[in-house]
Amino acid sequence: MPASYNSGRSRGINFDVEFPDVFRPLFEKYRYKVYASGRGAGKSWSFARALLLKALQEKDVLILCVREVQRSIEDSVYAVLVNSIKELGFLPFFNIQATMITCRVTGSRFRFKGLFNERATDSVKSLEAVKYCWVEEAQSISQDSLEILIPTIREEDSEIWFSMNPRFREDAVWDMFFADPEKVPPRSLVKTISWRDNPFMTTELFAEKDHTEQYYPARYLHVWEGALKSSAGDLLKRDWWHRWPGDSDVKYNLRFVSADTAFSKSNSADFSVLQLWGITADLQNLDLLDSKKGRWNYPELIENTKDFYERHKETDRSPMGALIIENKASGQSLIQSLEHEGFTVYGYDPPGDKVIRVNASIPSVFHGRVRLPADGLYPWTEDFIAEAASFSDDLSHKHDDQVDAFTQAEHVWRETISNSE
Repeated sequence: MPASYNSGRSRGINFDVEFPDVFRPLFEKYRYKVYASGRGAGKSWSFARALLLKALQEKDVLILCVREVQRSIEDSVYAVLVNSIKELGFLPFFNIQATMITCRVTGSRFRFKGLFNERATDSVKSLEAVKYCWVEEAQSISQDSLEILIPTIREEDSEIWFSMNPRFREDAVWDMFFADPEKVPPRSLVKTISWRDNPFMTTELFAEKDHTEQYYPARYLHVWEGALKSSAGDLLKRDWWHRWPGDSDVKYNLRFVSADTAFSKSNSADFSVLQLWGITADLQNLDLLDSKKGRWNYPELIENTKDFYERHKETDRSPMGALIIENKASGQSLIQSLEHEGFTVYGYDPPGDKVIRVNASIPSVFHGRVRLPADGLYPWTEDFIAEAASFSDDLSHKHDDQVDAFTQAEHVWRETISNSE
């Protein structure tokens, strides 16, 4: 990918600075310049270089660098600017102070502020004569900070630059520039870019990107591709689920029941869930074959579990393995009762919390190795997908009993693969 060059001359100084092509508009005139991307796109690096060139070319301008919270100068883009000055050989032209950077050639200077901190003292309103304002990590800027900052930057031809990693669609800067094209302010440059636009990506970053894509696909989409997070879940995306063939002659290496249990018929109680899973002969896929859920008291839970297991044991020629039941609370009592009646039961001790277990299962779902019945084949399939899609890492979702049974089954399947190698 070609790089563009900004060549210039300031008071007898000649300089050539490299930029990815996508950042060339930084040298054009806009009121707002907004760049959104995931990691590796070179936003901070390019913004810093462009603003250093502005400081070298324009006399006595104030460049304000802000973020929402700045506890100390280390929280700011100060270090990015200092490193860029050194890398570009600009040390003779800048005076680097503890909390400010000044251009010796033009008198232009960089200052650093936290908007939340300044709001508390109302001092951000006193910042006048700002020509360029760089808002780093703009996804974190609150609506209150935005409403105070924008009128403050009021010099003739002043500009506000936003660099951001998209987070939630409710974030103030995202809402201002990306939510609705008709709402975008005039004289705005709005760009969504990615690591693909950066010809200076290092080998180390490529290796990190590839590793994240392979093993943590949900994290990859947000961190590297700049996909929005959902404040309502979206860890297990609806369109990731593949479907198993509707062929009754499919043979499985092993089938087993995964159960997530509760002891109450109350309308507010958790559900008990029974799922039948099949591990394909080549061990490459885990198929959900049947599911049942309900709010049952303890005697009903025992009977439903026995009936579910026996029904599938008798009617399918593929081998039937153990009942997998989480070894805690109601599950412990169920394990004891079923073992007493001669059932083969495996007490499952889950690794980590619910969120850790869901994240561990994501690669299998993302790569199509966990499969569900085709749409319309069974009425419970859509209910399962809807619950999985609503699972949130802040546990704000309503129910996750089917997800718990799924992650339990997925972990057992991965253990089966590992033990066969």
